[in-house]
Amino acid sequence: MTAYVDRDWRCHAGSRDLQLASTISPGGDVSPFLQRVRMIDEIDEAIRQLLARELPIRNSEIDIAFEMPKREWSARLSRPTLNLYLYDVRENVKMRQMTTAWESSSNGGTATSRRAPVRMDLYYMITAWATQPDDEHRLLGRLMQMMFRFPTLPEELMPESLRQLKLPVIM
Repeated sequence: MTAYVDRDWRCHAGSRDLQLASTISPGGDVSPFLQRVRMIDEIDEAIRQLLARELPIRNSEIDIAFEMPKREWSARLSRPTLNLYLYDVRENVKMRQMTTAWESSSNGGTATSRRAPVRMDLYYMITAWATQPDDEHRLLGRLMQMMFRFPTLPEELMPESLRQLKLPVIM
């Protein structure tokens, strides 16, 4: 599995959208579908760690969620929350590579072909939830400042499967 992430901020229904483009390279004994699911979980966790570290969030004063923002969910919130809802996943056809990668064995006797990685766009709708609109605006402002301070996901937060690729994960 590989990942390459790109950014695109757009206004959407009073909230912010964050576009992340990720690359998935099938291989091993894990199905491509399960690799996509694992890749999304790994990206979510890396984003959660970056937010917790850089906003900064002291004493768990702000929750970070990856939930569909439904009425039932928002009714259960008890403190300020940043929610990153993954609402769309699709292949990035502009970054599609039609070439086949060839790997030779260490003894030079065999060669294996692999499909080029499939690059995926992950679209997150980012919303802030608090009792006062001013608090929501401050949360969103702090989040945007952090995103611009870190144009790429710091290497120490990247999952091992992404770190091995030696590709930046652009926010």
